[in-house]
Amino acid sequence: MRCYQLHEQELLSWLKEQAALSYTWDEAAKFYRVTHQFPYAIPNTTSPAPECLTKIFAHATSYIQAKKHRNLMIHAWPTLSRKTQDRISDFIHDHGLYSYSFFDYGGRAVVLRATEASTHKTRIVRIEADHKCRTPRLTHPTVLQPYATNEGQCAEYDGIKLEILPEVMPLHNIPDRPINNSDISIIDAFDTTIVSLAQGTNLTYPEGIFDSDSEPQNVGLLPDGKIVSIDPQYSEPQEKRRKRFISQSPHLTKEQLEALYGLQSNDLFF
Repeated sequence: MRCYQLHEQELLSWLKEQAALSYTWDEAAKFYRVTHQFPYAIPNTTSPAPECLTKIFAHATSYIQAKKHRNLMIHAWPTLSRKTQDRISDFIHDHGLYSYSFFDYGGRAVVLRATEASTHKTRIVRIEADHKCRTPRLTHPTVLQPYATNEGQCAEYDGIKLEILPEVMPLHNIPDRPINNSDISIIDAFDTTIVSLAQGTNLTYPEGIFDSDSEPQNVGLLPDGKIVSIDPQYSEPQEKRRKRFISQSPHLTKEQLEALYGLQSNDLFF
């Protein structure tokens, strides 16, 4: 694989190009829709009833196991009581969502794609199994914020965490496209650009906070070309690890970070 390091202005232009290709403006709903289609998305179900969620989890289980990946939530769902499954479906229904499909997954959560009835906008429903490494979602300009969450009430859901989030394009789902009409593709630039963009979110966080899970599948591209963390898992304090990471991260300058993450110089902590 060839290494290709994008320069600052080229990087910013490239990200805006990728954002333009990754989103489509929906004039009727007045928002940007992610344009990519996932091959494992199942036909929509219009109801969040437990039976429909169980069907979605069955499809998710088949796909994830076929990939030989592990996911805590697909193992947790069948073990939940009917009361807890009802509570989860009520949470989704009460926030006016319909037309569900399996969308994505990580190690701990299954993600559904849904439509908000009142606005017809696409929303993401993140359903996360209980795990020892869970931390509260950081309130920060570079962290995606939920429209609704049961954070603080997870015990009432047998430890399941629920979040309704905006839909964004994960960095790892950007297709393999040429950069600036050259013979260099995104895949060629992946190691030095995409991974650096994902890990670079750590350079924007308050002192002492380090996200050990800042991987391309957990960091997204917004319609304006800015980078945002979708699912940060941080621990505190981690200052030694953070300083070591900063010292080994020459790819992104302060100027790049200000432009990439929409921050000011005094918001950066290195």
